Amino acid sequence: MEPIMPETFVANSSALDFAQYDPETDIMKVWFAKGGTARYPVSRVEFEGLKTASSVGRYFNAVIRPKGSF
Repeated sequence: MEPIMPETFVANSSALDFAQYDPETDIMKVWFAKGGTARYPVSRVEFEGLKTASSVGRYFNAVIRPKGSF
């Protein structure tokens, strides 16, 4: 079986440039608009929520950032 490729989301946000979600590990790597990257443990539902949020920055700060990065 071939590996599943990570899915990339272009955020178009003042907080995030883009995010890449790996469904095999449930890890999302985030590239911040002001520079830097971080990885967060997220579910598919949380990643989809980020993609459909009316405010990417607010959703990220409320749902994903509290999980802690590594």
